[in-house]
Amino acid sequence: MKRILLFLVALFLVFLEGQSQVSQKGTPVFEGRKVAKSAKMMKVHLPSLDIEKLEKEDIEEEKKGVPMRFAYGHKVVLNFENSGNWFTAKNGDKFWLLEIESTGAKSLNITFDEFFMAEGASLFVYNEGKTMVKGAFTSFNNKKTGDFSIAPVKGDKIILEYYQPKTVKGKSRLQISTVAHDYKGIYKLAKDFGDSGSCHNNINCDEGDGWKDQSRSVALVTLGNGTRWCTGTLINNSKNDGTPYFLTANHCTEDEGRNPANWIFIFNYESPSCESVEVSTDDSISGCRVLANGVDSDYLLLELSVTPPERYNVYYSGWDAREIIPTNTVGIHHPWGDIKKISFDHDAPEVTKYYDREKGSGITHWHVKNWESGTTEKGSSGSALFNPEKRIIGQLHGGDAACGIIDSDWYGRLSVTYPNICQWLAPGCSEKVMDGYQPIISDIVDNERPTKVTGVRVDDVQETTIRVSWNSSTDNRNVIGYYVYVNDKLSAFVEDTTVLLSELRGGTQYIIKIKARDEVGNESDFSEEVLVETLPEKPCEEISVWEAGTEYEQGNMVVYKERIFFKDYSEIGWSYIGVCGEGEIKGSIEFPPVKNELKVYPNPILENTLYVSFKANNDAVMYVYDVGGHVVTKMKFQSFLPVGKLPSGMYILEVISNGRSYQKRFIRK
Repeated sequence: MKRILLFLVALFLVFLEGQSQVSQKGTPVFEGRKVAKSAKMMKVHLPSLDIEKLEKEDIEEEKKGVPMRFAYGHKVVLNFENSGNWFTAKNGDKFWLLEIESTGAKSLNITFDEFFMAEGASLFVYNEGKTMVKGAFTSFNNKKTGDFSIAPVKGDKIILEYYQPKTVKGKSRLQISTVAHDYKGIYKLAKDFGDSGSCHNNINCDEGDGWKDQSRSVALVTLGNGTRWCTGTLINNSKNDGTPYFLTANHCTEDEGRNPANWIFIFNYESPSCESVEVSTDDSISGCRVLANGVDSDYLLLELSVTPPERYNVYYSGWDAREIIPTNTVGIHHPWGDIKKISFDHDAPEVTKYYDREKGSGITHWHVKNWESGTTEKGSSGSALFNPEKRIIGQLHGGDAACGIIDSDWYGRLSVTYPNICQWLAPGCSEKVMDGYQPIISDIVDNERPTKVTGVRVDDVQETTIRVSWNSSTDNRNVIGYYVYVNDKLSAFVEDTTVLLSELRGGTQYIIKIKARDEVGNESDFSEEVLVETLPEKPCEEISVWEAGTEYEQGNMVVYKERIFFKDYSEIGWSYIGVCGEGEIKGSIEFPPVKNELKVYPNPILENTLYVSFKANNDAVMYVYDVGGHVVTKMKFQSFLPVGKLPSGMYILEVISNGRSYQKRFIRK
């Protein structure tokens, strides 16, 4: 957040009707459907990017004060006629699928310049492996302008799945105009959430206690066709009617952010606990209209294209437009597009002009000299400044504060902005103080907890990843997501009933358990624990013998003799010999006698028959256990095992022979 050059920005006042980014939930339906005519899915590969060049441009842009860029927007024209493939199911239902790849992208998001969904049709957008799914988007999302944007989907490949049941009468129209390649990372794994700076306070740490209502009014804003970001806040009005007025900074409209029709407002982008975990961006709204803007105090008042639905559980923050200097201030924001943070200045701000450190130099801005706890950074622009009474008194214009830099920020003062926006916030403009507003969700306090999560299962185990699935929890209100704990530590919060746990250690045991949360914050009991062990790391396959401390020249002959020891693979782990270098090595290896080892293949298995290699006696029996320790198959020993009826997951085969137990893990895909 460097100094911002002030210049007038012309804005098109476009009212966006329709139901925005709000999805209707659901699950993609194409996979597993039998189609009458098969074809390979069409793939669109976008041009590679010069990241170094983009980052140099970002440094120059920072000096100009334009909104922070996190993605590059590829201009495209992709529609039903020139892209993708159509599939027809045997019952007459139709599907259109398109895969888009931009190599190396941390996430991809798309903007449509033509979006019209026929009644009954649906659209899903998801990544490879379906670890992140957006949709369903339906006719509920149609807008008269035809614009539409979808929040970023993690990964460098996305698939669009359009589904049109046979009964649909109308004709849908879809055309993608921009695919944004995220090169900075709007999504971050838990250990990387510190990209915004280690000095920040997650909103749900102890520091955020007492500010939970105001936090629910704050949203991350993606703009510039999904390439840049700012922060802003839902603001209340004197009618207390939940009109979605939204306050942010005028400079967020500079450069590529001029068309708010495609801005996306992401609510509840925060860790559910003090720990930083990967969270969803599904609580989002696409589009708005501009009500008022100005450069002096850098304000921008918007009206979102739709009122946030009840399940978003938002809050409309109060405000104070009086000329009272508060004793201390608080900021809630999304630095670097990160999960929500809270910052505290324990001193009174000074009244100055923008970017001036001299008290009384002007009246347009609050000068926050420095933050005692937390700070702001690029991406925090537009976020609200609150007084001790928890009312908005301004929005962030710019400054030099950052982690490791104790410096100032300047916020446009609401008292200066008020005459230009009071017709919306307080018709008649007589009220200068307003409390916050909590939409009425229910007249009855809901303390009912979601049902306990059941059916936790391991679908896929690799060296560093585990895919876990479970059955949906139920509740008298919507279940909004699931906490995933690994070894008693919160690892993720997901809305789906599956998660891919990554960056694990090979050959290591992990205990996994799940609990559900509903839209008012009630949590279920923990599921039963599942114990799973990642596959052992693969050994090196090369061998090398050399003499240390000796220099050689071309043509030298070297004779070096050493014994080579060999150990075989066991259930405990790998023992092996590592060798590097070039040349000819002669020698011999003594192999120990072959043990009576239980082997299965193929593993993992996709087919219906698992083959078993073992020297068993005539009375030997076989047992198959699931990860919960339950016997799912028992039979007399034979050299093959039918597994066609087993659900996907990890299993243990046990053979009892001559009074001894032999075990082997296998994975059913």
